[in-house]
Amino acid sequence: MQVIDIHSDIITHIVSFREKGENQVLDRYHYKRLKAAGITCLIMVLWVEGEKQNSAFERFIQLLGAFQADLQESSRFRLIKDINDLTDRQDGKISIILGLEGLRFMEQWPVAGLDEEERINQIIAFLNSLYIRHAILCWNEINKISSGTGAKQASPLGLSSFGKKVIKRLEKEKYIIDLSHLDQTSFWDVIQETSKPVICSHSNARALCDHPRNLTDEQIKIIGARGGLIGINAIPEFVDPANPSLERFIDHIDYIANLIGIEHVAFGFDFVDYLETFKHDLEDRKTVGLESAICVPKLLKHLQKRGYLKEEIETMASGNFLRLVKQIWS
Repeated sequence: MQVIDIHSDIITHIVSFREKGENQVLDRYHYKRLKAAGITCLIMVLWVEGEKQNSAFERFIQLLGAFQADLQESSRFRLIKDINDLTDRQDGKISIILGLEGLRFMEQWPVAGLDEEERINQIIAFLNSLYIRHAILCWNEINKISSGTGAKQASPLGLSSFGKKVIKRLEKEKYIIDLSHLDQTSFWDVIQETSKPVICSHSNARALCDHPRNLTDEQIKIIGARGGLIGINAIPEFVDPANPSLERFIDHIDYIANLIGIEHVAFGFDFVDYLETFKHDLEDRKTVGLESAICVPKLLKHLQKRGYLKEEIETMASGNFLRLVKQIWS
């Protein structure tokens, strides 16, 4: 059974290891575990970490350069450029959809004298040339586009006028628009400014785990009504405040599927076991039974034990996302 993971931070791992002089990080460190997990495609994001937000453009270019260099050295991964690449998977390679987790680099774009429209046109043309096909507007910050759930701000700001222009252009250019990390105000602003399906790539149900990064019933319902997807997240803080586990992860699947239908559920695991920054945290707190990609086959078996049919599991694991992307990219 093929599995698509719609949120991965592997690029952050690539840049950290290449800084140490290593190469072929994708092939040497990730291929075997992803292949064993049945993962055939991932959305890999260019994520500017919180401490690097003040130099977001420079970090974005660094992440991009490391990824491109590593992909050039790879014989086992390929970059998705269009819908034909996504559906033609006969070569056994693992497919990558290149995405953005945060757009702060846009406000630091190093070209002076451009008005907003000219700046957006130049940036989008650059992103398109790189085959970037996915975008999250912010991470845990407030930028000049939108506001995120982790931002230290008494009153959420929502989409700015610049942000509204950006989101409309992203939708026109057929990007997969991802609302994970947006606060309530920005979330609903994006819903108002767009008409095509949207996703929350790595967010769970707030009714089961009351965390700002998780979704209210109203948010879940509008994503379903728009034909979108929710990728269930394995990060322990978003699974359960006391006892995060594989079974509790499946509870989030049950809840969302019962609320809006199984056709709107996907996997956005957000595994971080390979990132040095998180290793200490994982020693003390983890989602038991779903700590890394090697646990994915166990998840699929437990879904069967919960009563899901093989066809339903395949739908969640890959079918829903393939359908959505064909709809957006066609």
